[in-house]
Amino acid sequence: MMRFPPALLLMLTVLGCASPRPPAQTAPAPTPAMQGPFGEVAPQSLQPGQCGLALWTRTPSARRVFWAYAVPPVARMTIDGRTLDLRRTEESGEPLFGFPPQARYAAGDVAVSVDVDFESRSDLVGGAVVRNGTISYVDRTGAELVLPVAGLLACQ
Repeated sequence: MMRFPPALLLMLTVLGCASPRPPAQTAPAPTPAMQGPFGEVAPQSLQPGQCGLALWTRTPSARRVFWAYAVPPVARMTIDGRTLDLRRTEESGEPLFGFPPQARYAAGDVAVSVDVDFESRSDLVGGAVVRNGTISYVDRTGAELVLPVAGLLACQ
């Protein structure tokens, strides 16, 4: 009978018991349907005393699709390839740093509704986190797109 060294015997036993792992699953790249008509908004800056709200898509490759200033109450979005400045036309809820949790922004024939949950944190001075939110948009055909978002409210 053939004798194996204990270390080799242990290694063969472990290898024999190990089950093969399935290949790692990666999230699919966002498709145009997942992204809708929204393009990425260029980085914006804040002047001293200004507050801004940035929202990103909650897709595998997050993109900044919304930027708003508290004063003046204007949001910037890129929709269907056009960069638009949308004025806040409606708001409800208790504002935080000048931003209401529910707001509607519009310019011409384009309107979006933004609904966010602000989370104040002790380690964040002059701002808040948006863990959950949505941007709702009705296109020219009447189809409504509701885009899940997350983001950050910050003041300079």
